[in-house]
This record gives sequence, structure tokens and C-alpha cells, in this order.
Amino acid sequence: MADLDARDPESHWQGFVGVADLPFTINPPEGVIASANNRPRGTNIPIGFLFGVETRLRRLYELLNRRERLSFEDLAELQTDTGMPEAAALARDLAERIAASGAVAERPVAELVRRLRAWDGDYGEASRGAVAFEMLLYHLVPAVEGKGRPAAYCEQQSQWSHILSYLLRDLAALPAERRNGVLREAAARAAAGMDRFETWGDMHRLKVAHFLAEVPVIGDAFVLGDEPAAGSRATPMKSAHGLVNDRHTATMGSMARHISDLSDPDANWFVLLGGQDGWFGSESFADQVPMWRERRYIRMPLTPERVAAEFPTAMRLEPAH
Repeated sequence: MADLDARDPESHWQGFVGVADLPFTINPPEGVIASANNRPRGTNIPIGFLFGVETRLRRLYELLNRRERLSFEDLAELQTDTGMPEAAALARDLAERIAASGAVAERPVAELVRRLRAWDGDYGEASRGAVAFEMLLYHLVPAVEGKGRPAAYCEQQSQWSHILSYLLRDLAALPAERRNGVLREAAARAAAGMDRFETWGDMHRLKVAHFLAEVPVIGDAFVLGDEPAAGSRATPMKSAHGLVNDRHTATMGSMARHISDLSDPDANWFVLLGGQDGWFGSESFADQVPMWRERRYIRMPLTPERVAAEFPTAMRLEPAH
């Protein structure tokens, strides 16, 4: 991005943009619209400057375009999808580079390469390939990118947009001897550590907690559970993390699911990762966590007759006299 001169009037705000001038899409030829924090297309308005690669968006369209007509079940599967085909492609590429470097003479590295080649990019809780891939990235990315870099850059290099855009390019730019040495060392370290975790869910965790869990000393009293977690940085069901080689907690990700069939006012489904009460200890503080993990939804009708039929319990709240 070019530097702007604050003294130049052309670099100042020129006014306001109305709603009709913001980017929008109507009746796209694909028949579906997907969004995943991606850069809007077809506009010169500076909506933002920090958009990443469109890995999640491409995965959403891949799933949406598999069927001409989409059901509730299709959309529920999409919201809980943990696939990342671009990660699988990168894993296979790195596996071939490791093999070419001569590192597979060591049995643990040969097993690492086998797992990378066989992995389909799914970050499900039971995935073993995800463990091998993330172990390799943990050792390889800093070796290629990080030495002598500012701390802010080292943080950025753990982002998927940076890994996908620059890792292979920067690896190829290294002198052949150093490149092979970096690959062999990273592969050996990853292979030595990957058997510490049987599956991705053993390594990647979801901490269910009240916000007071962040308070020192007493915080552990507000933690309700430490569960296996699926997903990754750029899967449709996002469950973010940095470069990891140990047991860790997802830093951010999907928190709510909602599906509505606009042809039927009673066809609405919701679930929250938690509950609907911020009071710790309340019955509804974390009552939806099991549903979230089991990928179930709560159906919420809107017509009065269906509400009365399906939700017969009423609570009346009145002000104190």
C-alpha cells in the first residue's frame, strides 16, 4: 500500500457513501451467495484493506454448488464443515519437497510424509493428518520466514493468508542447500513430536468458560469444560489458532449457527456455543454447548399457533411494586 500525504487534499475524506453505493449482489448467475469476511467484489470504495485469502469462501461455494437444490440438512452440514482443500494441497506439495530433500531415509519422517500425502484437508476432531501438517508448519514457517524479522511480522506469518501466499514462494527462493536443510530439519522435528497427539481434537481444544475465567488466581473456577475442537484458521466452521505444536485452545471462531427457510415463517433453526444467560450457574448459561458439539439445532417457529403448540411454558415478568 502506498503512503499518503496528509497535506494532499486528495488523500482526505471526500464525503459519505450512501447505502445504494455500497457493494451488493442481486441474483448472481451461480444461484447462491456466500460470504466469509472476504473482500467485496466490483467496487472501488475502500471497504477495508486487511482482507485475507478466500479459502473459506471457495470452500463454501464448493459445497453449495454440489446440489441444485439445498435443504436444511445441506446448510447444517455447510455450517459445521471443517474441510480445507487448500491445506491438503499445500501438505502434499511440502511432502514431495521433503521427500526430494532426502529426509525420508529416517522412518519417523517417512511416516510424516505418508500422513501429509494421505490427508484430505479435513480438520475434524479425529484427523491425524491435521496434526502432522500443523507440526510441520510450526517448525517450517519460522525457519523460512522468521529469522531477523520484526515481532509484528512473526505474528503475521502464522496467519493462513501469509502461509498460503508466501511459504512456497519464499521456500523456493532459498539456495538449494539451505532449502533442503530447512526441510530436513523441520520434518525431523515435526516427525519427532506428532505422535504426542493421536488426533487433532487431542491437540486442538475448546475451553467453555465464563469471561471471568480470565481473572488470575480464581479464573479456573469459571471454566466449565475443556473439549476436543474441530476446525482451523480458514475452515467454514472456523476455530482459529496460530502456529502450534502442543495442546492449545482455539483463540476465536464460530459462535452461533442460524438457518431460516424464508418460504416458511416457522422454519428457523438456531444454536449458540453457550446459552442465553450471562449469570454463571444459571441453568441456561451453557445449556446449548452439548447441542453445539452434537451439531443439533433448536427450531424456533414464528407463527402464534406454532409457538403455542411447541413452547407451552410461559414466563411472566412483572415489575416489583
